[in-house]
Amino acid sequence: MSEHRRLLLLILVMAAVAFLIGASAIYLIYQGGIDRERLRLQDIVQSQARLLEALARFDQVYSAYPAGPEAGSIAQFIESHRTFAPRGMGRSGELVLARRVGDDISFLLRQRSGEIDQPLSVPFSSSLAAPMRAALTGQSGTMIGRDYTGATVLAAYEPVASLNLGLVAKIDLAEIRQRFTQAAFPLLPIGVIGVLGAAALAYRITEPVLKQLRDSEMRFRGTFENAAVGIAHVGVDGSWLRVNQRLCDMVGYRREELLRKTFQDITHPEDLKADLEQFGPLMRGEIDTYSMEKRYFHKDGHIVWINLTTALQRDESGQPLYCISMIEDISARKRAEQTVSESENRMRALLDASEDEILLVSTEGRVLAINQAAEHRLARRIAGLDPVGATLARLFPADLAENRLAIIRNVAAARSPAHLETAIRARWFEFWFYPVRHAGQAISEIAIYAREITNRKRAENELRRLYQAIQQSPSSVVITDVEGQIVYVNPKFCEVTGYAHEEVMGQNPRILKSGHTAPEQYKQLWDTITAGRIWRGEFHNRKKNGDLYWEIASIGPVKDDAGEIINFVAVKEDVTERRAVEEQLRQSQKMQAIGQLTGGIAHDFNNLLTIILGNLQLLKQPDGMDDRRRTLIDDALWAASRGGELTHRLLAFARMQPLRPAILNLNDVVRGLIDLLRRTLGSRVDIVEELAPGIPSVLADPGELERALVNLAINARDAMPGGGTLTIQTRRAILDADYVKQCPDVAPGDYVMLRVSDTGTGIPAESLGRIFEPFFTTKEVGEGSGLGLSMVYGFVKQSGGHISVHSEPGAGTAFKLFFPRAMNAGRYR
Repeated sequence: MSEHRRLLLLILVMAAVAFLIGASAIYLIYQGGIDRERLRLQDIVQSQARLLEALARFDQVYSAYPAGPEAGSIAQFIESHRTFAPRGMGRSGELVLARRVGDDISFLLRQRSGEIDQPLSVPFSSSLAAPMRAALTGQSGTMIGRDYTGATVLAAYEPVASLNLGLVAKIDLAEIRQRFTQAAFPLLPIGVIGVLGAAALAYRITEPVLKQLRDSEMRFRGTFENAAVGIAHVGVDGSWLRVNQRLCDMVGYRREELLRKTFQDITHPEDLKADLEQFGPLMRGEIDTYSMEKRYFHKDGHIVWINLTTALQRDESGQPLYCISMIEDISARKRAEQTVSESENRMRALLDASEDEILLVSTEGRVLAINQAAEHRLARRIAGLDPVGATLARLFPADLAENRLAIIRNVAAARSPAHLETAIRARWFEFWFYPVRHAGQAISEIAIYAREITNRKRAENELRRLYQAIQQSPSSVVITDVEGQIVYVNPKFCEVTGYAHEEVMGQNPRILKSGHTAPEQYKQLWDTITAGRIWRGEFHNRKKNGDLYWEIASIGPVKDDAGEIINFVAVKEDVTERRAVEEQLRQSQKMQAIGQLTGGIAHDFNNLLTIILGNLQLLKQPDGMDDRRRTLIDDALWAASRGGELTHRLLAFARMQPLRPAILNLNDVVRGLIDLLRRTLGSRVDIVEELAPGIPSVLADPGELERALVNLAINARDAMPGGGTLTIQTRRAILDADYVKQCPDVAPGDYVMLRVSDTGTGIPAESLGRIFEPFFTTKEVGEGSGLGLSMVYGFVKQSGGHISVHSEPGAGTAFKLFFPRAMNAGRYR
């Protein structure tokens, strides 16, 4: 029973296998029929499309159709299909011509089995008429889809681009299936029986052999397809018989594309001759194998370098069957070689283009490479010989060659560069020695770079001298960039302004602005230097500590070789002391001129007063004069006396008043007047005496000195309406050359100073320069004549002394009277 069951099971299995084989065979035949029908429809639609395109081109030139050549072409095409239908369209076959009109597909021709239907239209976006929609969007091909009637069809579609039309040839899929089902069903039982029997017999006979073949094929295919190099079987005519995927990847072709070509098709023309010269002897049996490097053309056109090894396979009779080729892609190696070659060429060109002398020397002192500059320099020594391979001793004097070789060996031992600057005769040269490193090897080669630096040395020396000159310049030097930011100042600038070097770097020179220079002057300065011209002028600037100072400046642009402004440079000189001296000199000259004028007027006026006083005294002498006339004469005499006092003061200012000088001590004079001054000034003014002991005596008119001291004390009292302190000080003073520079009308020497200072309101700065002028006063009208300080000034000057004043509004005023020390006079103790 089990045997029957096993037999039945075997029969069922075999039947099932036979059924599957038969069904598969029918399906494959059906698919083959579909493919043939697809090609046939595609051939029909393409031929009709080319016909319509040709007709359109003809009509474009020759047609006289009333509606235009395009309409004429379409009309002729439709008319021709009324009498002609493409062959092989079948019962449901149809040729359709349509165009897109707005959002619809408008059919111009629908020809089925020789009949032409009236045109209709369907929406373009409809799921119907898929083949025509594809044609109208410019696509070409075949598909299985639904037509405008909703039927499933096999269709070929083609655009008619010149007429904006689509052409479709189609057949119902049901008709194709019907053909195969009618033919296949009667044969199916017979086929099943035959297949089953043949399968059983073949299985028993061929199974062992097939198993061996499968194993062998699997091993071969694995080796062939998985090889890291390209492998190919090449026919005796050069055609590719079999290729692996690596070769296809190498040249960019699909396997079926490459099998339609020969190796000659993808070989570079320049390499083909050499390849064929070896391929021929291989075919003739003259050689067994050959190898070569050659170029293939990749599918995209670029070059692929390969290493080809080819051997010939023969049949049993010795006739050539095919060649077995091993193809290795060496493009990367070739590119690397080319890169190295190009790099060497570029490096050689670069070295030869250099004006520096460059040599590559071994640690044994032998020249390995040299550039043109070095070869040209050594031309006289090598006398036309190739310097490469020569020793340093052959190229240089013995002592120089020995010195250079010692440096080379030291650099190799230290594995670090060395630098040398040396003078050779009257010229300077710079040498750099660089070790050439090779991985894992000792240094055996040294690159030497030599350059003449005579001009650089000369320029460096000149630059160094220029730098030292600027650094030690007695004038301030400032350099800014084009935006006005400071990039350099010399020490004199720091000395004058009080700013440290690091404080001004990056700052703008406006940090020195005091507000005493007009903005228009700065604008004129900037406009001048930015226009490329030089500006000269004066600044009244402020130092870091707040002190004001005067400086004259010359500022100009610094231009590069192209004439573009890259910096601005200012050379400035502090003229504060000079301006002070000039101001003192102008003041002295002014006072001298005023004194001369005043003295002349006072002298003449005094002469007139003498006459007037004499005549008035004569008129007063008679006894019979009434009281009225006597009163008038007395008033005239009093006025004349007052005029005399006035001329006395004017003459004192002009230093034309006769003096009665005597040897005296300022301390005695001060002590003698203290009580008078206390009574005169009142209790609200405190008088402080600071009399230095042992001061030298002076030569001066005692009366005029007392008058000057009283005058200064009264002025101090008037400056302290609310009371204050009057300080009278004496001490010895030496006026040196520095002081004389500021006051050119003073002689240097030993002086005794009388200082009178108060704590009053002070003198305004604008009035300070005029206080010694006759008739100038800061008091209210009627409160002073303006001659007090003028008389003091004239007295001191006539005594050979000097007077100075310092005053600050709200802080008081101090007068200093300097009298020359009296020679051959003792000191007061």
